[in-house]
Amino acid sequence: SWPRQRRICYKAEHTTTGTNLRFVITNRAGRASEVFAFYNDRGECENRIAEFKNGFRADRLSCHRFLANAFRLLLHGFAY
Repeated sequence: SWPRQRRICYKAEHTTTGTNLRFVITNRAGRASEVFAFYNDRGECENRIAEFKNGFRADRLSCHRFLANAFRLLLHGFAY
């Protein structure tokens, strides 16, 4: 039903804390380890964006102009 072919990459680990199963559906070429590395890096970027939004209240910008909001975030960054 998708216009492009997809594949499923999976990773199964058994550690002292239990079983860890991960699945990724992707259209990326390459080995499964490369696909997981790409999506892990992407997930870390998303975590940093969330920290930024929550830590500096970047989701609550009051100005309509880009430069005003950029300046406000810069001040918050300096204060941090």
